[in-house]
Amino acid sequence: MKPTNKPSGPASGDDTPVPPDVRRKQLAWAAVQLALGQSQVMGAVAGFYLLVTTGVSDLTLGVCAITGFVTLVSRAVFRGRSAAEMVVPAGRKPPDRGPRR
Repeated sequence: MKPTNKPSGPASGDDTPVPPDVRRKQLAWAAVQLALGQSQVMGAVAGFYLLVTTGVSDLTLGVCAITGFVTLVSRAVFRGRSAAEMVVPAGRKPPDRGPRR
């Protein structure tokens, strides 16, 4: 079977069921990914709003710095992988994503 970038389980067309413990871990990573993404969006909106209303102030720079930190954490943790790729069921190889850019 050729590895793909799709998640494993019934939704991907793979008939092999995903064990419950692996599914729980995938859902936990998905929640972390969602929280980090929402933090980035809210930080960007808040930073833009503060920049327009107050100009370059300590608060604006603080919000931008925190948003940048959250973005760096997200990039470091996920590196372009989906939450389903973070946890691979036992006996399966992780998908080959090719060389990193």
